[in-house]
Amino acid sequence: MEGTLEGTLYDLKRSPSGKDLLKEENKERYGSEIIKRFSNSFNRSDLDAKYMKSDTLLYGAYFVIPNTSAAAAPRAFKAEGTMEPNLLCAVYSGSYRPQKNGRFRLAGRGDDVLLVRINGRMVLDGSWYKNTYSRWKQSQAGERHDKDNPQKYFGINKPMLTGSWFDLRQDAEIQVEILISEVPGGLFGAYILIEEEGVPGKQIFTTRPLSDKDKAFLRKSHSDAPQFIK
Repeated sequence: MEGTLEGTLYDLKRSPSGKDLLKEENKERYGSEIIKRFSNSFNRSDLDAKYMKSDTLLYGAYFVIPNTSAAAAPRAFKAEGTMEPNLLCAVYSGSYRPQKNGRFRLAGRGDDVLLVRINGRMVLDGSWYKNTYSRWKQSQAGERHDKDNPQKYFGINKPMLTGSWFDLRQDAEIQVEILISEVPGGLFGAYILIEEEGVPGKQIFTTRPLSDKDKAFLRKSHSDAPQFIK
């Protein structure tokens, strides 16, 4: 599917054969150790070898998941009844060709985990807890920006985090890797926006131009969406 990223859902509690791997009650500590190791390399083969994964793949060009029940994840990947809605992570990867040159940065938030790499470089860790799931450090300028603009969106009850700047060249293939995870279960959500240097405002990050159908779907998904659709 041209212009989309391919996603797989992993159950971090179970091996590929279905063996229970969770040996401790602290899901947060168990999950953070796995995700932080993975975020250093984003080596999908490690996850494939160690953890149960969905047979169904999903494809996404934009990532806006308003705060909802974690049960939506296994249901979307057709793994309902096989994967319990906790200690799950969805990994999306692929490439796209930007429509313009420029300097950009992403912004977003995840409950619990949102990690984004561009061309092998971590550019955003919008996870619920800082310094827990990756080694990414927000710049002082980004911290000041967020402190001065504490905006909450899409029902996620923590302000948006601003990522690192990176350069894009029109029609030059860009590699993108995204990890979204829910650790203890309950509610989850995530969203990714993009901002161009020198251009006011943010838009929904997408790896292909939004169609009229995409825009209509997003507008219905949450009342916050229309302000980020050009």
